[in-house]
Amino acid sequence: MPSLTAGKRVLELGCGLGLVGMVAAKAGTFGPICITDGDEDTVNLLELNLGKNGLKPEFGSQLLW
Repeated sequence: MPSLTAGKRVLELGCGLGLVGMVAAKAGTFGPICITDGDEDTVNLLELNLGKNGLKPEFGSQLLW
């Protein structure tokens, strides 16, 4: 149902390795996507996962909430 997601912003808090955010990014129908986690080591692994899946590392960032 791309019409429901077209242009919607996505914020994933506590993403772990980022599966949900990466699926949203791969779907291509969403607007801006921000994938975050509070753990620096997890964010480093997230950036590796993003790269291996052809996504830009700037999608992921450390965010303490």
